Amino acid sequence: MFFGRLHRRMELLAGNVGTKAGIGGRLRGRGGCGNRLRQPLLDPDQALNVQVSGGLFGFGKGLRLQSGDIKVRVGTTPGGYSWRFYGAGWKLQHITNNGNCVLFRNGQPLAAVQYQGRQIDMWSEFIYAGMGYRLDAVGKAGEFHLLDENGQEIMQFLCQTGLEIKLQRPAPLTLLLLAALRLLDEKKAAG
Repeated sequence: MFFGRLHRRMELLAGNVGTKAGIGGRLRGRGGCGNRLRQPLLDPDQALNVQVSGGLFGFGKGLRLQSGDIKVRVGTTPGGYSWRFYGAGWKLQHITNNGNCVLFRNGQPLAAVQYQGRQIDMWSEFIYAGMGYRLDAVGKAGEFHLLDENGQEIMQFLCQTGLEIKLQRPAPLTLLLLAALRLLDEKKAAG
């Protein structure tokens, strides 16, 4: 399955970003890291406010998200994004120019992303908390769905004027941020 191939590739890539230990067990959620990726869960019944914050001339775009008591502000860094949440520093770092990212928490790699294509013909795959996910464009321009490895829909994204997210079932905050930041990258690349 393509998730296994992605997992092996991201283990090799993560070894090249200066971490002493490989990404091996951490991608699968072993060693206590899985709980950090699964919490907090966002409830589909609770209001979700997402704002894309623009930088100077469209550069340096970030994201603000609020759902109930949960508030996160994501900023740009050279080669990715960063945010602080529950006292931990999170970073989504682009590893290569050909579509690979790794999610770090306090410098430790926890999840992997591989992506390809642009706009309508775009897909992204995530290895996150021991499971595979896929972000795909659907029929309408600017509409994307995040599916788990069983093909069940987790959330929908509408990227027309801003970024609108609709949860289909409870989902971890960090998974939502990974998918939203991938779409923000696509939006920046489109101009």
